[in-house]
Amino acid sequence: MAQAVQRTHRYLEEGTIASVTGETVIVRADTICIHSDQANSVELATAVRDVLNT
Repeated sequence: MAQAVQRTHRYLEEGTIASVTGETVIVRADTICIHSDQANSVELATAVRDVLNT
């Protein structure tokens, strides 16, 4: 969960994400997808929302 929050924060601050190879990629996104099939999806959504609201 901490990694998803960190990635969201990075995107908001820098407009970049890390690819699966570790390369920095500039992106423009209008949405953030959280998969609800994970056991902690509600907690993850809450943590991401908190980052969005700061």
